[in-house]
Amino acid sequence: MKKTRSIVEAYPRNWGMRACEFDLSYSHSRAPRIPPDSAEYVRLDAARWARELIALLIPTFRYPTMPHPAHPTAFLLCTLIAAPLTAAPFDQSLELQGIGFHVQCPNEGSINTLSITPSGLKGDNVVITRETDGVVTGAEVADLDVDGSPEVYVYTQSAGSGSYGGLIAYAANQGKSLSEISLPGIEDDPEAMPGYMGHDEFAVIENNLVRRFPVYRDGDTNNAPSGGTRQIQYKLVGGESGWILRKDRIVDY
Repeated sequence: MKKTRSIVEAYPRNWGMRACEFDLSYSHSRAPRIPPDSAEYVRLDAARWARELIALLIPTFRYPTMPHPAHPTAFLLCTLIAAPLTAAPFDQSLELQGIGFHVQCPNEGSINTLSITPSGLKGDNVVITRETDGVVTGAEVADLDVDGSPEVYVYTQSAGSGSYGGLIAYAANQGKSLSEISLPGIEDDPEAMPGYMGHDEFAVIENNLVRRFPVYRDGDTNNAPSGGTRQIQYKLVGGESGWILRKDRIVDY
């Protein structure tokens, strides 16, 4: 059987991986021997499965030696499916009431490592390191409980079609040390949960942390919610086990 060239061979720069031979008539590619936990291996494996899936859907998806792909739609689908989950690195310095927070995240892939470097605390300014599900999309500093010591709020977004929002937050305890702030999950709230399918956005508005997301009705597709928008306002309060963002009100509009 005459071997054919895939678009990865013909367009290695577009894919960001090594040019190597693939045979789409077989379920395994002769990939380079690279570590299975490397980003290159993940991209390569994703590209292979994407091509094989589309080859089943589009019988003409074969690329002989040619200067351009014969099926641009298939090429675009493969590119989107196999593209690595990356965003611009996040690096922001925030300060309030004499206390600073340097927030950094590489935003490479679906799992990242967030670092928060405090400064100006009367105690130890220990760097906080956390694993994040997805990428960091923003950060804010505020004093929601108006106690004279600030908090830092870091917003994350998971990979996938849901783009679920997340929060990592810390409060300065009388300017001496940092304690984590917890946010109850929406899945545990029968008032907030109906129609929730992700796409959250967070923001500090006055003395509240606000969470907004589209509301889905039965039959809605992921990219076409029809139930309006739900907004949840949280107040920062001290609890027995630390700081917590307690739901204050919910508004649908």
